[in-house]
Amino acid sequence: MAPYGGPVHRITHNDGTDAAPSYSPDGKTIVDESFAGLSMMGPDGEDYREFPIAAKTVFTPRFSPDGKTIAFTYYKDVVRQPTMQFGYHYGERPMCILSLVDVATRDVARLRHVGMASDANTPQWVDNKHLFIMRVPANGA
Repeated sequence: MAPYGGPVHRITHNDGTDAAPSYSPDGKTIVDESFAGLSMMGPDGEDYREFPIAAKTVFTPRFSPDGKTIAFTYYKDVVRQPTMQFGYHYGERPMCILSLVDVATRDVARLRHVGMASDANTPQWVDNKHLFIMRVPANGA
């Protein structure tokens, strides 16, 4: 039994990793990071489908409040790892570039000059047009 009283149900059955899920606002779709880029499925794991993204790594997908856009990050190899503070610790962290996916068309808009300090960050939607992120300069991105 789960710690909160309900049973635990596995909803994905593939050989790769599924992580960092985000529910659509209507609760009918889950998007997560997977070995192929992004994956989408129903809340019960049915209708599982790959959502390929042309990047080696994809992190932290998040639906916009209206469910029309997904924000996610990806590593950019050519950008050096900046030294920054995380809590009380300083160190080099990988640079992640922010991108947006139109859910209806699957068109990807890469925000080439908006970098986030490591994949430990998650883009948070303020409203349908604005994201709150921990931004660092991303020269060469």
